[in-house]
Amino acid sequence: MRLPVGEKRGAEEKIFREIFKKNFEQLSEKYKDIYIPAELAGVIGAITESEFILECGEKGESWNMCKALEEYLETGREQGREQGKMEGMQEGFRKGQEKTLRILVEKGFLTAEQAALVPDISLEEHSEE
Repeated sequence: MRLPVGEKRGAEEKIFREIFKKNFEQLSEKYKDIYIPAELAGVIGAITESEFILECGEKGESWNMCKALEEYLETGREQGREQGKMEGMQEGFRKGQEKTLRILVEKGFLTAEQAALVPDISLEEHSEE
């Protein structure tokens, strides 16, 4: 469904307000059957930093609001998963370093003073792990 010309301006303003408020579920429900013109897609794509929406605007394609918001939210979830993986790997690496230093101290290959010189690792804080 396309918006009638008279309603188009008001709807676009409401859409922008909801995007800035990050009310994506409400937007998706209210405008799920509405097709947005390509020009508006470009602006919304820039605001949300959504490659999918930007590409629709650049191609001159109108797009379905529900599909675009689902794509935007999925992109955010994917970025969150990737960030979580990276943080998990960094934490695992740090714990591995701590364990290695602890073993080297226990076996007598390093003194506690030498191990304390390694930046960003504290053996005292994690001595039970």
